[in-house]
Order: sequence, then structure tokens, then C-alpha cells
Amino acid sequence: MGPSRYSRLSGLAGLLLLGCVVSAPVWAQTRISGLDRCLGDGARPFHFDITDLQADFKVMVSEYEVEPDLTIRLVSHPMKADLVLSDGLGGADVAVCRSPTRYRSTTLYVARFVTQPDITIMLNPRAWHADFTLYVDSGIYSAEEAAALFAAFWRKARD
Repeated sequence: MGPSRYSRLSGLAGLLLLGCVVSAPVWAQTRISGLDRCLGDGARPFHFDITDLQADFKVMVSEYEVEPDLTIRLVSHPMKADLVLSDGLGGADVAVCRSPTRYRSTTLYVARFVTQPDITIMLNPRAWHADFTLYVDSGIYSAEEAAALFAAFWRKARD
């Protein structure tokens, strides 16, 4: 009598489990270093405007958006995040700086309620089916501004 169907399945399951344990995890993280001033050091300048009149991107960030373009879950540790923004982060993928004017910078209008937004984001620490996870350790940028920065990069890559 040959091996039972159950023993063949358990052997296959064990082989798959071993493959999962032995293989290296695939994990990518995008890291942004936030700077408070643009000093010509190669950082990408962003201006956060108080009106949406001349904004390059109007970004609506809400905790309970019904049909967002992006759903981002805030996390409490950088190792749990796909996206990390930290002030003065060494070895970051890109550096951004806060520009006081629109001149030579990408202008973002970030608010909870925006008429005809270019990008809508649901930013919630309890979002279970999030597109991305975000960790923010910054005294320069708020979590909403950090989400808008990543969304601007995301939109530029899509267009």
C-alpha cells in the first residue's frame, strides 16, 4: 500500500513551509530625509501653501475618506513601514526641504476638505487594507504633509 493522500499533502506543505523559512524576505522601504531649509544641497524643494490657487497638487488628507486614491496606515516603528520620513535621515533615498516660496519648488496644498483634489488620501492608523504604511519622525513635517509628499512622488511616477 502506497503513501496516503494526507501524507503526500503534509510532505508538500512541509516543503513549502521550509521554502518560506529559508528564502529571504522581499521588503522595500522608501526613506525620505526632511530638511527645514533649502540650501542647494540637492534636496527637492516643496512649498506648502495655505491656498489652492497655484498649487501643483491639491491633496485631501482625511481619516475617513470613502474612495481614496491612496490608503496609508500610520505605524509606530520604522521597521513596520513602507514609507519613512525622518528629519536629517542619513542614507535616505531622497531629501526634501521646506521652501518658503513657490519659486523652483513643487507646491502642495494639503487640507482635510479640498474642492476638486488631485490626490485623495485616507490616513488612518487603523486602516487594515492600506496601500502603504507610513512612519513619521519629524518636527518639520506633520503626518499629513508627509503623506502628501509621498503621494506627490507617487503621482509623478504614475504620470
